[in-house]
Amino acid sequence: MTAVSEHVGMADAVRITGFSASTLRRYVRLGRLEALETPGGHLRFEVAALDTLLKPARPTLAATTGKS
Repeated sequence: MTAVSEHVGMADAVRITGFSASTLRRYVRLGRLEALETPGGHLRFEVAALDTLLKPARPTLAATTGKS
């Protein structure tokens, strides 16, 4: 049995992430976020991908030691 992934439209993606629609479109264009494009040209986002986007990036050594 395969897991069904949940997809949401732009309005829900904006609500979930707090990012603007233009930022989400830019992230898709830059390859930072994956999205499905419907035949009508609308973007659909996998909820798991949005969650991954919101996880903080791994801190650098300089950030953890306070040294630059």
